[in-house]
Amino acid sequence: MSEFFGRENKITRYSVMDGFRTCIQVPEGIVALKDGVFLEDGCHIEKIILPESLLSIGRACFSGCSHLKEIVLPENLKSIGSSAFYNCANLKKINIPKNLSFIDKMAFMNCTNLTAFEVDKDNPYFASDENGILYDKNFETIIAVPRKFYAEKKELILPEVKAIEKYVFDSCEHLERIVIPESISEVQKDTFYHACCSVVWHGLEVPVFIMLNAIGENVKRHIASVYMNYLFRLLSKKDFKLMHYYDVEISVIQKAYENVTELNASQLKASTQAMMDFIDKNNCEMTEAFLDMKIFVTQDNIDEIIRYAIEQKNYEIQLMLTEYKQKHIGYQDIAEKLKL
Repeated sequence: MSEFFGRENKITRYSVMDGFRTCIQVPEGIVALKDGVFLEDGCHIEKIILPESLLSIGRACFSGCSHLKEIVLPENLKSIGSSAFYNCANLKKINIPKNLSFIDKMAFMNCTNLTAFEVDKDNPYFASDENGILYDKNFETIIAVPRKFYAEKKELILPEVKAIEKYVFDSCEHLERIVIPESISEVQKDTFYHACCSVVWHGLEVPVFIMLNAIGENVKRHIASVYMNYLFRLLSKKDFKLMHYYDVEISVIQKAYENVTELNASQLKASTQAMMDFIDKNNCEMTEAFLDMKIFVTQDNIDEIIRYAIEQKNYEIQLMLTEYKQKHIGYQDIAEKLKL
């Protein structure tokens, strides 16, 4: 025996009294399935029949239904909440009815066997293509990509769109590269949630762990900012295990900051610390790269960095710094040059 609990045509909990059910039917007249309805006792359900009266599906509503294979969303449904179908690993297709207007970005996370989203042609908010990818109506934003579409692929080339929503690529273990079109102007935070690949964007291949904190802003400037912050964080922790990404990081930063004339106070402080770490490691290559960009070493921090090089008896980098100051910044007088 199974039973629904709730009030005012809204179900708050589903409970199995004895045994288990593989097929259940939600009664007609129900307008809402609230948060976590099937979270506790939904693990054996394979098929759910929803009423035409249903208007909303709450957060984590079906996330306990790991064996769910078949469900048809009714025509009048208007919204699907966060993680509503989370971990429905046996679900293969999802229909998007014509009146559905809101789908939370995490609604279909970890649906590992999902092959397609099928959108009603009369839906004014969403659309899907021949690959089963879910878009906004104008095909400008990717909202969700069925996991099966890229499950066995090594490289995925995305279609020409303007934006990608959060959590579109979660835990894509087999993907090695995702090629993002230059038409995309922003990437949402956590788009590549738990992804294990690199992203090719504007001709630059970016290790995806750098992109996990992406925020929608100027593309090249954003990539550089994230790289730089990550780079500085590694340096400040003296963690050089991931320094094989230096070559990529420097090229990205150079491209992004080629038209920038100055850094803000926190960035300047971080770049000063980075230069000191280069001195500690006698990393002439990175020192030269930072000096070539000119914005990381300025009249505001050059003397402090030179003094540190002298204190550490790193005369090779000290010479690089003094020559840089003479050429690009200048000395007030000969006494100042001799002092440093």
